Amino acid sequence: YAVNPSKTAAFAINFRVPQWSENFTATVGDKQWHGQKGELLTINRKWNAGDHIAISFDMPLQIIPGGLSYPNAVAFKRGPQIMAVDRLLNPQIGSLKEVNAINNEMLTDAKSSLPGDWDWKQAYDVQMKVNDQPQKVVLVPFSEAGQKASEIEVWVNRNRD
Repeated sequence: YAVNPSKTAAFAINFRVPQWSENFTATVGDKQWHGQKGELLTINRKWNAGDHIAISFDMPLQIIPGGLSYPNAVAFKRGPQIMAVDRLLNPQIGSLKEVNAINNEMLTDAKSSLPGDWDWKQAYDVQMKVNDQPQKVVLVPFSEAGQKASEIEVWVNRNRD
C-alpha cells in the first residue's frame, strides 16, 4: 500500500491484527513491525509521499470439533473462512458421508482444479480418507460452495482410527 501525504509528516497508522492470523508483519523500506493477534499494530514514523507498506500474515488451517451438534465430525477453518467439500469438485467421492478427516493441517492450492466457469478462484487440497483410502479432497470457502447446485458438506466425519 502506498502512503501519499501532501507533504512529509509524522503520524501513526494503525493496523488491526486479526485474531486468526499468524506471523503478522508490516514492512516499510528495510524496517519490520510484528503484530500480536487481536491487537492493533501502530507504525508511528515520518512518512514521505510514495512510502510503501507491505503487510503479510499466514492464515493457518484450524480443525474445529463438532461439539454437541456434530459429535463425530470436524469442520475446517482457514483464517476467517469456513471451508466446505463440494461434491462437484470431488468426483472421486461417491457420497460425502464416505469422507473422513485425518490429522492433517496442510492445505495446498488447488485453484487449477476448478472448472473454467467457477465464479471464484479459491480452492485447497487436504489429505483425507475416502472409503478408507487416503486421497486429496478439494475444499472451497463455504460462501463459494454449491454454486453449481451440487451437494456440499461443512462437517466431515472424524477418522476413528
